[in-house]
Amino acid sequence: MTPALPYICFISGIGAFYLYQFFPMAALFLFSLLIAALYKNNGRHAFIYAAIVLVAFSYAQGRYDPAGTEADGSRITHSFKTRQPQPFSGVVSGLPVTTERGYIQEIQLRYPETRQKTFLSADRPLIPGSLLQGFAYMSTKGPRINPGSRNREPVMFLKTDGTLLLSRDDSIQWLPQRMRWRLYNYFRSNFSPDAASLLSAIVIGHRENSSNMLYAAYARTGLAHLMSISGTHFALFTLLTFFLIRYSARWLPYRWLVRLTARLSLDEIAALLTFPLILLYLLLSGGRIPAMRSFLMINIFLLGLLIGRKGQWLNSLLLAAAVILFLDPQSLKTISFQLSFLAVFFIGITLESFEGHVQQERFKPALQKFMRLILVTAGALIGTSPLVLYYFHTISTISMPANLIFTPVICFSILPAGVFGGMFYLVTGYFPLNGMLQVMVDIVNSSVSYISGIGNTTLFIGAFPAITLFFIYPAIYFALGKRWRWFILSTTALAATVILTFVSLDRTLPKVTFLDVAQGDAAVIESSDGRTIVVDTGYTGREVKDFLRYKGINEVDALVITHADKDHSGGLWNLLRSTTVKEVWDNGLLRYSPQLGEEILHREIEAGDILTSGESGFLALHPRKGYYTISAAEDNNYSLVLRFQDRDLKVMFTGDIEADAEESLVELKKYLPGDVLKVAHHGSKTSSTRDFLDSVNPKAAIISVGAGNTYGHPHRAALQRLSGFNLFRTDLSGAIRVEKDPLKGLVVKRFMDYRLKRAPGPGAPEEIDNLKRLILLW
Repeated sequence: MTPALPYICFISGIGAFYLYQFFPMAALFLFSLLIAALYKNNGRHAFIYAAIVLVAFSYAQGRYDPAGTEADGSRITHSFKTRQPQPFSGVVSGLPVTTERGYIQEIQLRYPETRQKTFLSADRPLIPGSLLQGFAYMSTKGPRINPGSRNREPVMFLKTDGTLLLSRDDSIQWLPQRMRWRLYNYFRSNFSPDAASLLSAIVIGHRENSSNMLYAAYARTGLAHLMSISGTHFALFTLLTFFLIRYSARWLPYRWLVRLTARLSLDEIAALLTFPLILLYLLLSGGRIPAMRSFLMINIFLLGLLIGRKGQWLNSLLLAAAVILFLDPQSLKTISFQLSFLAVFFIGITLESFEGHVQQERFKPALQKFMRLILVTAGALIGTSPLVLYYFHTISTISMPANLIFTPVICFSILPAGVFGGMFYLVTGYFPLNGMLQVMVDIVNSSVSYISGIGNTTLFIGAFPAITLFFIYPAIYFALGKRWRWFILSTTALAATVILTFVSLDRTLPKVTFLDVAQGDAAVIESSDGRTIVVDTGYTGREVKDFLRYKGINEVDALVITHADKDHSGGLWNLLRSTTVKEVWDNGLLRYSPQLGEEILHREIEAGDILTSGESGFLALHPRKGYYTISAAEDNNYSLVLRFQDRDLKVMFTGDIEADAEESLVELKKYLPGDVLKVAHHGSKTSSTRDFLDSVNPKAAIISVGAGNTYGHPHRAALQRLSGFNLFRTDLSGAIRVEKDPLKGLVVKRFMDYRLKRAPGPGAPEEIDNLKRLILLW
């Protein structure tokens, strides 16, 4: 019986369960192929392996928790936000993250009961293990349904009304979190913000929001994995610890050394002494998947030293994966799990493939070690790059040299100094050499930030269909293994898929996409002359940024801010930092702090302004000079109103205007008719007046609104007035795209319709549709 096969079968069974939900026939077909291959190579043992697959399938099914997930690909409708504070109790389980309004920490909610991950917003950081009782406003935040947005599970947020009853849970389960808390406070108090951010990331696995700019610099240079505890940190820390312990034995008196090695070798002693240190590091790391994987693999290696068996890296990797999936089968769907194991797998395959070239006698030992370091870096990049591009649509162009330089520097100097110093601090209250550590971290952070700002270090690829991954990875594997017949077969299938996807691409321009940004507004215009214009950003700009990356767009020709409300302008600075923006347009009432950069053209738009490019153009309809409302506080009525026209597509953007501004616009009747109306103010009661709607007379009306919002949007009175129009809502449809077809006229597409739907069983039509969705892009 091959040692790796039981692990492969267990992992396959877990994967088959998740595959079966969307592709039942495909799952059964692949299972049949697996059994046939196993029977051919293993005879009657194949039935034992088949039983392992079925047991794993049943185990994943039994552990599956559908709470808060989308059962059939439809929009989550149970999002809510309470209007009054509700009683709650729980225990603080995570470290604090600083926000503009205070701190957010993960808690284990005991009342009311929920299976969703829960976070508490408070005005001060709380010690992990603290028992909480109090009153809080409760809300559930569901995932955003947009192209490029990752499908996160819904989470619950609690915001206290200021009163909390705290007590302390002294049970041992909170000891690791309290150790992390002590180091978190020490780093914040004794190091500069950026130095504290890096040390917190690599020592205790905690990243602050305040480190976003530093993290972005690391990401642009392909070093984002160094801003968390990855398998690289864990493996190199263990390697360094092992050899330090082994080397230190040389300094022992000869008599002691003879006694110590009477029954155990130095390697075995070093392995035994290394284990408690890496266990403590695992506890400090928070036990995340890359650290767990490395911990399991390393201990399998150390156990091999103790029992006299070395090597077999693939068995160790598969066993680690099987253990993690046994603890949590849903880990298989996480990016962390996928990237972590792919990186190690392809490192191993790459080293095996080129080991014969490295061990040539003409290469000196030092050169051989350097060549292996290059191969390790190359293997990790080969294994992770396709998946990184699929999820994030960008990749650093200097990742290889940056990793060769900074990974050893951080993992062999800053990491051990931080971890050993932290352990010493936890025992004695003193952190040795913190001044020297501050200098080292500052040099590394400054170097990374400087390099990340040189030219274009990020390559924007844009989205590609998921099915290409199923051909890319086999092609890489067969190429490294020099199995050229299978390589040609894989690349041929890959080429056919790419051609099919390219042929099916929707190249219709212009098109306007209204993004799902919850209770906010954001739209992206792609004009017929290739320009990109963003109208509003939502609260964070994250959804806009993700969509632009999905489209492979890194340059925005104009960013329009209709007015200053956070749900329209909150993501401004996020977009300016992450994307090249040529111009910013607003209504002339906004004040920017800090000021916009000199490289950005700032236009203050008022009614009557016309801005054109090629066949596309904007006509500003509001606010006109001299316009004022009865109440000076009614900022909504000063929203910038623009009519976009490109070829024969006309779209009206209305911001948050209400009845007063709409009444003013009705006087401009000949400029109002259009194909699409972005319904003002999320469908509030005080907007969408009958006269205004009749004047625009849109073929489609789009409401950008958050599911379960506390404002009651869209209001039933507004819905009644809109009942005669084709109405689309982002809370029900996700992102909504409008375009004009020469034959069909106005075409409205909902992103929800392009997502995978659960298939009720073999032969269901949903499976055929899902297969199409694997090839198509939105």
